[in-house]
Amino acid sequence: MDAVALLVITAFVLIVNRGVHMSWLFVDDLYLWNDFNENPGFLGYVFPKHANYFRPVYWLMAWSVLKIAGTNLQMVIYVNLLILIITSFILYSFLRSLLRGVGGGYVLSLLLSVAFSICRFSFYQVSQLVGLVESVALLFVLLMMISLYGYMKEGCTLKFFAGLLCYILAVLTHERYMVLLPMLFYAVIFEGEGSVFGFLNAKG
Repeated sequence: MDAVALLVITAFVLIVNRGVHMSWLFVDDLYLWNDFNENPGFLGYVFPKHANYFRPVYWLMAWSVLKIAGTNLQMVIYVNLLILIITSFILYSFLRSLLRGVGGGYVLSLLLSVAFSICRFSFYQVSQLVGLVESVALLFVLLMMISLYGYMKEGCTLKFFAGLLCYILAVLTHERYMVLLPMLFYAVIFEGEGSVFGFLNAKG
């Protein structure tokens, strides 16, 4: 069933984005391309000295894509689509685990994942290289939520640190995601029977 879900998600992503193409660079993509050609190698691109932001994970992804793509700019679209498909399938798998045993859970998980896959959270998420800043950070946030949920449910410390790692990677992709820090404290406070929440329930 999971293989069918993956095929359905992939089909929807490719059909919805079938007209998206890249034959030139503009705005932020031009800056990324220019820096790629002018910066002294890998470290100079991923850790630029005069940048206004600190986004090494994002710049690492951009460097990797530009290194692979070369002059074939359409490769940028393919990478963005692949990240979108992976993120959508991970979301499907998580929803499927939450709805296991629920009637229609498989269909609902698939529909929600397809809906996510065809919703563009930014107009440039697929069509531009700079879309990596949205899609990659969103993937890390999803993995963070899944890890913290697992930690709260099972009390597995490794899952908490996995969530923490995903949080750090999301912040190093785009600094706006630092606002998700309270989720880590929430997970610790409400984790299992030994949590504040569990203690209150026991008293009740």
